[in-house]
Parts: sequence; C-alpha cells; structure tokens
Amino acid sequence: QEQAKRAELGEAGLALLADTARRAIDANKVDVPAELIAAMPAPPSVDRVPQLASEFQLRPMDNATGPFAAAQLITADTLFTHLQIGLPIAALPQHLRPWLVLFQSLMFESPLTIHGVMADLDISTQGDDDDDDGDVLDYREVATGMARDLVSYHASVGYGNQLLGMARLSDYFVLAGSCEHRNYRRMLSWLLGGLTGMQYDRERVSTIMRNLLSDISEMQRNGSNMIEAVLARVTTKKQLNSATAHDRAGEHFVATNQNDQHISLFRQRAFLKGVLGRLQTPQGMSEITAALDDIKSYLLSASCHAIGESGQHELGGFLQIAAPSTEDHADMHRQFLAAWKSVARTGAQTAVPTHVDSIRGPFPAPRSPYSVDTDVQLVTPGGILVVPLSSITASYLACALPCDVLAPVDAPEHEGHREKAAVSILCELLSRVDGPIYEAVRGKGYAYGASVSLYSWYGQLVYSVSEAQDPARALDAFWRILERLETCWDSVCDEHALDAARATVAYHWFSRRSACSGVISAAINDAFRGFASQHDQKQYFTRHLAAVRMDDLKHVYTKYFRPFISGESDWAK
Repeated sequence: QEQAKRAELGEAGLALLADTARRAIDANKVDVPAELIAAMPAPPSVDRVPQLASEFQLRPMDNATGPFAAAQLITADTLFTHLQIGLPIAALPQHLRPWLVLFQSLMFESPLTIHGVMADLDISTQGDDDDDDGDVLDYREVATGMARDLVSYHASVGYGNQLLGMARLSDYFVLAGSCEHRNYRRMLSWLLGGLTGMQYDRERVSTIMRNLLSDISEMQRNGSNMIEAVLARVTTKKQLNSATAHDRAGEHFVATNQNDQHISLFRQRAFLKGVLGRLQTPQGMSEITAALDDIKSYLLSASCHAIGESGQHELGGFLQIAAPSTEDHADMHRQFLAAWKSVARTGAQTAVPTHVDSIRGPFPAPRSPYSVDTDVQLVTPGGILVVPLSSITASYLACALPCDVLAPVDAPEHEGHREKAAVSILCELLSRVDGPIYEAVRGKGYAYGASVSLYSWYGQLVYSVSEAQDPARALDAFWRILERLETCWDSVCDEHALDAARATVAYHWFSRRSACSGVISAAINDAFRGFASQHDQKQYFTRHLAAVRMDDLKHVYTKYFRPFISGESDWAK
C-alpha cells in the first residue's frame, strides 16, 4: 500500500510533501535568544521544594527480641498507622525455597485457627468448640474481617516481586498492613495470627495453586512481564549450597539473591504442576503441610538465622512502624514485641547453628549486584537469548550491562556517589519525551516504547524496548545515538539538555515523596541504603545531583554506556 501511494504521488508529489513538511517544522521552531535565557532568574534550589513533613529514627534491637536487628519508627503526616515486618529468609533451607510463592499466596487466603494473639478481635466462629486446637475461622470470614479492620495488607517475598518475577530484597519475607490507629492492636492480631494460625485445607490449597498457574499463563501473554522475568533469570547468581554460600559471602556476611530463581515463573510452573498432581494423594497433602509448616516454624524462630554451616554470621530482620506525630511510637513498638513474643516458637531452629559472632543487616541491607552467572547453556556473557512466544503480537527486547554505582554511604569519597547521579541524568537525557531515543525509535515507528534505565540496586544499566514491530532497528537506532555521542557530543547533549534532565530527575525524586505512601516507602529504602535520617538522604541526593557537570556525563558514558557498542563489557545483550 505504501509503495502504491508513492507511485501515485510520483517524484514531484513526494518532493512537494517533503517541502511542505520542512516549512511546517520551520514555522513551529522557537529559538529563544541567548541573551533572553541569560536574563531569566535562576530556578529556586531543590533544597526548598515543599515536602510532606516526616522524620524517622532507627533503633537497634537485640537478639532477645526475636529475629529483629533494628526498628525504623517514622513520624509522618498520615491518618493511618503502617506496619512492616521483615523476617530473614536468606538462610532458608534449599528444599523449602520453592514453596515460598505458595506460602505467600495462602497468607490471609486460608482458614485461621483462633488462638491467644487474636484475642483482641473478639471473633465468634462456627468452629468446633471441642477442637483442642481452637476454633477455625473460614477463609471468607478472614477476608471480611481484615477488610473491616485494615486499610491494606499483604505478604510477599521481598519487594516488588510482581508475583513470580524478580524481587528486590528477596532475602526477607515481608508482612505489611495499614489501619486506623484505633485498630492497631487488631492489625497485630490479624498479621501475626495469619502467620501462626494458617491452616491448610486441601480444596483451598488446590484453588490457590490453580490460580497461580493461571497467573503464570497470564504473565506469558504480557511481553513486559516476560522480558522482566527472563532478565531476572539470566542475571541471577547460581544457587549455592550452605557451605559455598558462606564462603562466597565475604564481607557481606550473607549470600544474597538465593531465592530469586526459586520464585521465578520458570521454576514455579513445573513445581506447582508437580505439587498439584500429588495433592489428591494422602502423601501429597502431608508433604505440602509439612513444607509450609516448616517455613512457618522458620519464620517464627526466636532468634536470627545463621548463614553458613559454621554459623559465624546472621542476617537480622527489621520492623517499620509509621504513624502520626500525635501517637506514641515507642508504645506501639512495645506492643508489637509483646505480641511477637507470644507467638515466637523458641524451639523451631533445629537446623540452625547456635554459635554466632555478629548480626548483619538490615540497615544497610547486604547487597550483591546481579550479573550473568548462570548455566552457560542458557546464556553466556556477550551472548543473545531469544525467547519465542506465540501469545504476544509484538517484540520486547532488553540489553543489560553491569553498572554498580550504589556506593556505601559511609564512604563519602567513593566515586560511585557522583557516578550514580551522572548515570541517572544521562539516562533521563536520552530517554525523555521528544529526546534522542524517543525520536529515533518511536518517531520512526520501530517500537512504542524505548528507554535506557539504571537499576541501581541490581547493578544494571538496561536498554529496553517494548511493543516493537522492528526490534532490530530499535536497537540499531540506540547504537547510532551512542555513536553520535562518541563523535559529536554537543549535538545530543548540551548544557541546556543537562539542566533539563537534572531538573526532571529532581522532580521524580521529590514527587515520590509527595504522598504518605511514598514517604514510607522512601524511608525504608533510605534505611536499606544505610542513611540514618531523611535529612541525610536529601542532603546526599541534592549535593551529588547539583555537582554533576558535562565532564561527569562524558566519564559515565565512556565507562558504562559505550560498552553497548564497543563490546568492552564482560556481558551484554
């Protein structure tokens, strides 16, 4: 059809269209004189941008209080009380790791046994009063009660695991909830009672597993989810046995990221199908119950869990409580510890060494960058992995390079601090709307979306393309942009573009902290990084962002971006 239209217009007609388009573009250009720009007042400092009032403090906790090494107490402008409980699972026995997805999915979706910690709920049940294990609350009553008393709640392996994808901080099992402050004790009862009293009904377990398999099928029809899952799979460290994990841990004390492959859809599909096939047998249900009970017992152990067979180091859990300034945070902390003490199982650590030299984490949390370090038959550094899917109608692409710029907060002279700000700015400069990548990829119709992004926690720089009709040209267009930076830097990046990108990065940072949910999320992230207060993080961010100059952009381009086209990196594509 396009060729027929060209033939109809002829050379003269095409030339007329090109001239009309050129004149229209020239008529819409706005060239602001340099003297006018110079006369404009300087924008106010980002230090004075209004923010939601909040502050947090970190409190160390000794091992006598359970698996918790520290608590973060947040005072924020909020009408609700928020609670997060981070239970360490970095040392979870290998045979239990595949069960984590099913365990998190059954949380708050299963029948509950009513026991001491749930006394505040004053629930009347239809259970058997002669049952020595206590009354049982039907899963529908659980859902109704939690919806009545809580504003939100969830259980997950780490953060942002998107159910069967990559999880940040997958070394923790996180329970979280929020409620009106008057329901705080009821929230404790629901969250801890949901963990300790969860019962496993064959029909309910079967339903949850079938729902998970349905979710996997749905994910396979979503290209963005699949490219994320594939990227997670090929950049996750090999699974280590306990002795190797201890040797590998080094100064971090713990071998992190050991749960990622187990919660991946590539592992879970076959695992869930196998378990579902055995579910109808007596032995199958006993196997499921035993595995889930073992995870429950592990989470409720009275102390932190040692990493490595020698038991020299531990990974500590965390607690986060956020509430208005009118509330007594210390009292809420005490209430939680009392409730935890009532449910902790002091005899649940049968396989955990007792000799411990120190507790590691969670503030700052141990971190291992992701890199291609899996089975060489799957992908090799510098190699290309193609995954054909009949369920999608467009192509998705991701090219990943190592970019570990998340420097330790207690090392202020580390070059990573300035590099992180510079990489963030250059990513924004290249990916912004009507920017170089936008015009070269979406403007040409190669793909609907394309951007280069820094995944700082994972230590990755990723060029991603979504809903592409011609992914090869979308990738080639990105390479051409990088070649222009190599030979004609000013045509892509000038001082005005640098300042505009800097302003956008600052806007995103502050906008994420403009609502209470963002403040709470940012506070725990800041603590994981190692910041002792919100003020410290803000000073750190504004100082390093303002310090970036053109030479810094050229430095990070050479070090982190040029390997996309030079092949100098150990792994790419």
